[in-house]
Amino acid sequence: MTSASSFCSPLRRRGFAAVLVAVSLVASPVAAKPKQRPNPQAVAAFEEGQERFSSADYEGALEAFRRAGEIQPAPALNYNIGLCYLRLERYELAIESLEAYLREADPPDRADVEYMIEDARRKLDEQRRAAEEAERAAAAEEAALDDDASFAPAPPERSTTASKPYRPLVIAGGTLLGAGVAVGLAGGLAFGLAIDQRNETIEAFNESWGTSGPSLAEVLALQDEAHRFEAAQFAMIGIGVALAAGGAVALGIGLHRKAKGAPATALSRASWRAGSGRTPSPLLSLAF
Repeated sequence: MTSASSFCSPLRRRGFAAVLVAVSLVASPVAAKPKQRPNPQAVAAFEEGQERFSSADYEGALEAFRRAGEIQPAPALNYNIGLCYLRLERYELAIESLEAYLREADPPDRADVEYMIEDARRKLDEQRRAAEEAERAAAAEEAALDDDASFAPAPPERSTTASKPYRPLVIAGGTLLGAGVAVGLAGGLAFGLAIDQRNETIEAFNESWGTSGPSLAEVLALQDEAHRFEAAQFAMIGIGVALAAGGAVALGIGLHRKAKGAPATALSRASWRAGSGRTPSPLLSLAF
């Protein structure tokens, strides 16, 4: 771990411009020689920044160096901060920090730092050009999409039957059910009344012992009609029952499909965990 004395005396790293030109030497944070006695908290923050920088945690190193500078400003911290910005490819801020370092520290290896600044400016220009090209490409793509949308035919309207496939079954089932009930009731009542009328005439003939009313031949004809009407009555009731049963089945299938095709409700977090065996990743927060 770097001591307080190393924070006070500058470390000379000839060739630290290699950070940007990709040579074998690697620039590392340097320490300054402040005119006042080092603040222990500033020293601790500086040492934390060095450790984080060595571990390639450039965001953490940047935060630590900036915290050290807030506690006790030192010219060398501008270099360390600029170096972190370079590693993070935030070239505009890196240029500002390195220029501040040159103004405040006036180092003997100024030429190397100036080369780092020039290289950072070149990469900053490349970043800006790439961003402009991406913006132009996105604008062109958006314009092309707008043109295609203006000439594209209107989408066909979706029929209610296609969007709701269960509706034909529900409609047909309800219709058949109603028709079956109507046929059964109408046939049963109509033929039942005709049968009752003929039975009354036959009963009156029987009670009078054939002395009044229609003749025996007419009574026998009425009896035959009553039998035919009774058979027709049973047939109509059977047809009605069959229609009603088929309609009930179709209606039940349609309602089942309707219920099955209804949108499902959103799963709760507890059921999602139980069903998938996964747990949502928690958000990490920093504690200082």
